[in-house]
Amino acid sequence: MTQSASTTVADLKEGEKVSGTFLCKRKSASSDRNGRQFLSLVLSDYTGEVEALLWERVDEQAAEFEAEDPVTVAGKVMLFQGRRQLHLRKIRKAGADERPVEELHPASSLDITQVLEDVTSLLLGMTPGPLRHLAQAYLGDEPLMARLVRAPAARSIHHAHTGGLLEHTLSVMRLTAAICGHYSQALPGLLNRDLCLMGAFLHDLGKVEEISAEGGFNYTTPGRLLGHLLLGLRELDQKIASQPDFPQDLADHLRHLLAAHHGRLEHGSPKLPMTAEALVLHRADELDSSLASLRDLFRQTGEGEWTAYQPHMERYFFKGGESGEGGGSSL
Repeated sequence: MTQSASTTVADLKEGEKVSGTFLCKRKSASSDRNGRQFLSLVLSDYTGEVEALLWERVDEQAAEFEAEDPVTVAGKVMLFQGRRQLHLRKIRKAGADERPVEELHPASSLDITQVLEDVTSLLLGMTPGPLRHLAQAYLGDEPLMARLVRAPAARSIHHAHTGGLLEHTLSVMRLTAAICGHYSQALPGLLNRDLCLMGAFLHDLGKVEEISAEGGFNYTTPGRLLGHLLLGLRELDQKIASQPDFPQDLADHLRHLLAAHHGRLEHGSPKLPMTAEALVLHRADELDSSLASLRDLFRQTGEGEWTAYQPHMERYFFKGGESGEGGGSSL
């Protein structure tokens, strides 16, 4: 058995004793079937997140910290249903000098400055006209863009880290561009590439207001009341209002792209995709978020061939063999 004075989430290994400082993203009290109380937690740092359980002196220790607090813990790494868990003995609110706060926030592994440059290049590469003018209005909104480079794409599931929204946005833009490139030959005249690119840029932009980039990536009040679809549509309407003579039919098509990008009514879309571009955007968004989620899941699973059951996808996943890019866990 190994001993670690302090470690990152990514370095946690089964059987290891751990003491270290993490961000408490979620905290809830529960009890097992025998009525024994325990504390269920999600802890994170810049390398990822891990589930944690506390069974000892639950009421006493739970009173010492809240969700979003940095916490110092002591415990052991266990493997449960194919994923790592921390079984804690001690937990308390960490002091300001115990670990730099920037190390407690998951962050993109990419160069975010370069990601923003790539997004900008795709937008400014569109055909001169209303869509490119609209893109310039967004790019010229400095407060909005400053929030975009820090925003996570989600609280969990996929791209749940600082810069994750911009990373996801670029990936979906590139996917839609590739799809349009393919079908320009296979089915010429079907897709409007600029409309797909603009929809990909806008589809999750409401998340800069929906989810706080600080603390544990919690929902804001506007995020809880409206959600990112309505927040994105509100921002779109404001930007369109600043563009003289913006075509109404084009404005409605953009609104539809945002409203339909979840693809299904039960997944929060008020409309099903009803245009070719809306279908492309939904599929590209779904694929990118799913693969990013699998990448993180495979990294957290350990050495097993199968993941734990994933309720949001309603299945187990087989990690497979060598991918040719460094192993089956490197999606």
